[in-house]
Amino acid sequence: MATSDQTRKRKRGEWKKMKLENFEKMLKEQKVNDKIRKIIHEKGSEKMTLRDALPVVDLNYLMERNVDYCDIRHFFDFIDTLKSEEEMKVKKIFSDPIHGQFEVHPACEMIIDTPQFQRLRFLKKIGTCYFVFPGASHNRFEHALGVCHLAGKFVRTLRQNQPNLGITHIDMLCVQIGGLCCSIGYGPFSRLYEESFLPQVKNQSTLERRNVLMLEALLEHRPNRSGNGGSSSEQKSIKDILEVEYGLQKTDIQFIKEIIGGPSKIGTTGWPYEGRNPHKAFLYEIVYNKRNSIDAYRWDYLARDCHNMGLKNSFDHLRYMQMARVIDVDGELQICIRDKELINIHNLFYTRYLLVRTAYNHKVNCAIEMMINEAMLKSKDIIVFKSTEPKKEIKLCDCHTDMKAYTQLTDNIIFKILSYDLDKEDKDKGKEKDLKEAKELIRKVIETRDLYTCVFESNPFAQELLNIMAEPKGVGRRRKQNGKRDITKDKEIIKTKILTKVKELCTKKKKVKRNNSNVQAVNVTEKDFNVQVLHMISPTPNRGSSLNFAHFFLVPDKQESI
Repeated sequence: MATSDQTRKRKRGEWKKMKLENFEKMLKEQKVNDKIRKIIHEKGSEKMTLRDALPVVDLNYLMERNVDYCDIRHFFDFIDTLKSEEEMKVKKIFSDPIHGQFEVHPACEMIIDTPQFQRLRFLKKIGTCYFVFPGASHNRFEHALGVCHLAGKFVRTLRQNQPNLGITHIDMLCVQIGGLCCSIGYGPFSRLYEESFLPQVKNQSTLERRNVLMLEALLEHRPNRSGNGGSSSEQKSIKDILEVEYGLQKTDIQFIKEIIGGPSKIGTTGWPYEGRNPHKAFLYEIVYNKRNSIDAYRWDYLARDCHNMGLKNSFDHLRYMQMARVIDVDGELQICIRDKELINIHNLFYTRYLLVRTAYNHKVNCAIEMMINEAMLKSKDIIVFKSTEPKKEIKLCDCHTDMKAYTQLTDNIIFKILSYDLDKEDKDKGKEKDLKEAKELIRKVIETRDLYTCVFESNPFAQELLNIMAEPKGVGRRRKQNGKRDITKDKEIIKTKILTKVKELCTKKKKVKRNNSNVQAVNVTEKDFNVQVLHMISPTPNRGSSLNFAHFFLVPDKQESI
């Protein structure tokens, strides 16, 4: 058996070598080689060989220099054969419950085997929903693999359907890496960290910025590829390997950063990206489509979340890929779709609404989010992590500034809080009370299930009302209505409903208690009682959702009851 395998590999190597020689001979005979080589030298270096310079050339670059389309076709066929030995290896196959079995590029496989990416195994994809929906145990690791697969499949479909776009194998690899790294910047419990914790510690860090910082840390990682346990200083960094073995240049790395982090030139009137020119603007719409939110990232999470929570997903992403075409719209190449796909697109957004309404904003899920967020806020100056600098520690509230510390920050933070013991110095600073309260909140979530009571859950409504809810009394009434609906009346209606619900709870002799909290509060007052009702808004508008919900909770406290 071993002999036959060796013979097969030898024949495959001979066939590959013969094919390369034939292509080189063909290019020389057609005189296109010298012409393209001259163009390459204009963009690169005269010492650069044809094989090394291939990644910097694309279709539009050649067509702008009047190279015949037929010659370009032969040239890109030649490019396809110039794959490194690493690419010719058997690719790793993943078995996924959503997409079945699919292959992963060797470069992506190398990125997967890093501490920064393996961290995603310990981040639940939909955060605290696991405490409400038992099946929602999937994590961001498998979600990232799914996005990588869908992004690669989509870009290959576009290349097959429209060869004139000039999509190279370097473009496809960059898009796949971008899809793979789309979630590496998320913190514990996903949106809880992003939308609740960071704003309340008054931090301006964004997910896009953390994605880029984590990617930079990942690229500096030195994998031990020899398997002999040698020194890490003797190994090449992932960035060097991508450049030497896979042909990725600085512009390609910048392209990947822009896929997961947004445009690098913010505030400019011209083309805001550096990784690719406007002729390849459509490549930025595959992983994260900021224009219409129809992208590989959402395709995967809709299918995965619905599957794990027992909901139906009516959107067919495979049909969408086949129907999509790149078209020039007002001078910009955009991914467009046939008009008959309107129902399929409607199904996508309806499924998204269904998940937001019934799962992400489930009242019990919101209560658990609030309790865990309060526990993290109380321990933000107590819990510490190892820093990049020796003998230095980073606080929980500052983890996002140090990628080594951030790599250690996962959903396990709740167990770290439970098992954390203060030293004598911290006890002297009065931190013992905060840590004790944080531990008690977490125990109520994962042990006793003593959760906050939801007294009112709103229907979706305008963000303007949410802003007025937080204003001092009388401010909203002084607003000029200009013929618009008086939103202050809605505020009074909501307060009335809250009071009615609270009266019912009190009539049933349910213990309704209160305590102090850092969460924004609305005080509802009547003659007989004064109850502090916390309100949480989720999801926030800046995360790309038009749905705004308000949940009002009564906070338990052991000392006092109504």
